[in-house]
Amino acid sequence: MNADARGVFFGLSLSTTRADIARAIVEGSALAIRHNLDVARAAGATFKRLYASGGPTRSAVWCQIIASITGVPITVVKSGGAPLGDALIAGLGTGLIDDAGTMARQLAVFQQEYLPVAEQQARYNRLYAAYLQIYTHLLTDFTLLAAFS
Repeated sequence: MNADARGVFFGLSLSTTRADIARAIVEGSALAIRHNLDVARAAGATFKRLYASGGPTRSAVWCQIIASITGVPITVVKSGGAPLGDALIAGLGTGLIDDAGTMARQLAVFQQEYLPVAEQQARYNRLYAAYLQIYTHLLTDFTLLAAFS
């Protein structure tokens, strides 16, 4: 998380619709998730699957976009979700449980799986490259931008 990061709508024109902006919000959040995963990968983490719960998981479009942008399957957790994950992490940290993955699969109720769509990934890879450039410029040019806020 970077407190100096800023968000923008890039590439707007007079033909941009509300639907375009809504999709940009969904894609932007998914690109940020991919960025976070890439940072974690650089630190040695690996991801075979992401588990998601909460409001946005009610949107199949949103979940599919995240799967395609990140290249990682998404499984929506119907019940258990974040509180179960928190409890499992606490159990691991205190030594009460040895295998959080097995316990999660036993306790959580899974609703839907979304797989990355290869045809979408080429477009999203180009979009991610642009996202990283814009993100970098917003960080490095923040002092200039701050003068106008």
